[in-house]
Amino acid sequence: MNRIIFTLCLCLAINSLEAQWSKNFTFGLKGGYEYNIYKTPYTLDSDDDFLIGSDLITSGFFEGISFRGQFQNKFENGRLKLNFRGSANNFHTEENANLYDFGLSASYRVKYASRKYFEFAPEFYRKQRAGIDLSDDILRTTLSYTQLMLPLSFDFYLKDKVWLKTDIGYRFKAYDENDRGEKVSYHALFSGASLSKKWENTTAIRKVIFSPGVEHRIYTDLEAEDREDEDSDLIEDERYWTYFSVDLEYDLNSKNNKLSYTIGLYSTLRNDVENRFSYKEFGPGAQLNFPLKKATLTLGGSYRYRSFNTVMVNESTDQLIYQYLRANARLTVPLSKNSFWYAEGNVIRRISNNTSIERTAFRSYNYALVETGLSFRF
Repeated sequence: MNRIIFTLCLCLAINSLEAQWSKNFTFGLKGGYEYNIYKTPYTLDSDDDFLIGSDLITSGFFEGISFRGQFQNKFENGRLKLNFRGSANNFHTEENANLYDFGLSASYRVKYASRKYFEFAPEFYRKQRAGIDLSDDILRTTLSYTQLMLPLSFDFYLKDKVWLKTDIGYRFKAYDENDRGEKVSYHALFSGASLSKKWENTTAIRKVIFSPGVEHRIYTDLEAEDREDEDSDLIEDERYWTYFSVDLEYDLNSKNNKLSYTIGLYSTLRNDVENRFSYKEFGPGAQLNFPLKKATLTLGGSYRYRSFNTVMVNESTDQLIYQYLRANARLTVPLSKNSFWYAEGNVIRRISNNTSIERTAFRSYNYALVETGLSFRF
């Protein structure tokens, strides 16, 4: 609650900015149901105790509020944006599952030469939620973390509706201490590019986007020593992971019925210096925005196939393999000029070739979130 009060006070304070700043705010009321919050497998045979379903999986109904605001100042050859957002989800049956988050961001974009643009867009984000993300069995990270991003972008218009966008930046992410007294954090340097080509006629706008990227992370894991003394010092273990990604997308926006969609192929390679947890991942994805008479329907889905290089399962030489199926849908219905109702859902299905039920590590799981609410702009 203190975070929400802080957000409202911040809104009132920033509202006193000079008149040349354009402002908009959105306040929301929401409620819903989250299934399998900690991404737990459905069965577990542990210490001669066979657990299934609700004995393992944590789910619950919630209600909450959200708030966001944006300030924008346009000037010659550029603009400055300031954004903030916050939300709180209160769970009825699972008090420890309560979720709070807060974010601050800014964007300074300027045209510094003919067809050349520069942007600096720092962002701070804090998520607070008790518990461990059980889908990540390698790092054992908590659901609470703090993140800081400092990206720099240079965009170039190459004529004939061709854009080249590049970015470099720094990321710091620190997870809260888990129940074993372990902490995980990392520093990262990232770089990427996006080359796009647009075609436009009287009926539609089409675009092809090619986006390669790389991010190098230096992790520091603080792990409790294996001693009987509970006050023993922590030891450090460093990991060096590099992520390579290549995406190819095709966008279409119809001018006749305002239908739009994006289809793409996405790939990620994680390289571990010690080759302990390296993997390859690839798969297709699609997003469809379908306008109705008095509403908008958005549908999305993706498939990813991930294979680890050296992580084996079932006491065999079989490589660990994940298959991710994701789907989302959102219906938005305007109620007035400055208010709307929405209903949305998200589903994740992870299929693992690890068939052992004696541990939760590297297992299959299902996750779902259903939410509905009202939003008001002012």
